[in-house]
Amino acid sequence: MRIRQWSIVAVLVLAVPAFASAQAPQDPQAASQRPFPDSTGPAINQWFATGFVGSDFGEGADGGNFDFGGSVGYLWNEMLGAELIAGFTPNFQLSDNLFLPGEEPQVNSYMVNAISAVPVGNASRWQPFVSAGLGAVTLSSDVFEGELDQFEVSGSRFGGNIGGGVMGFAGAWGLRADIRYFRAFTDEDAAAGSDIADSILSGLDFWRANLGVAYRW
Repeated sequence: MRIRQWSIVAVLVLAVPAFASAQAPQDPQAASQRPFPDSTGPAINQWFATGFVGSDFGEGADGGNFDFGGSVGYLWNEMLGAELIAGFTPNFQLSDNLFLPGEEPQVNSYMVNAISAVPVGNASRWQPFVSAGLGAVTLSSDVFEGELDQFEVSGSRFGGNIGGGVMGFAGAWGLRADIRYFRAFTDEDAAAGSDIADSILSGLDFWRANLGVAYRW
């Protein structure tokens, strides 16, 4: 089971930037006009994609939680833009764990962010960045340990994230590293209500550190 999980992760981390590479212009004349890998020309508009792996931690997470995911974005003049980030934690160790051992919930995040980067070096080889935005945080589990019975639980809440990091490239390919804070918005009614998923998600916060393979075009 663990081998299969790691195989899926490896495919995703490599597939996101590889798919982006396949979609990039293949016209030789167009390719020759791109600033990668060694052009010193002016900044250009740039797409980028990343497949990543990492760990969740912080107040809402009990220890390190393995996660993986992908992102795709666009930068105008390599400085300002937007990105979509999807992250998946198959076994999220809650600091206040209500689930059966070995049946920790899956916590996922889907965010739409604004991003600001600073191109540094020849051909913008380094791009430190910050990004923040809004989206959804979801939770699902097959088994919940209640006082009288076991339940299937699932739910989602609006949330936000903020973080930063750096992208480093050698030509079109490179690496992206970042650290990011996530928080699901608090709902007092949900926290006091009988819906298990909503009560867990309300106010749930955690940090996520990731490293991944990146591609730009």
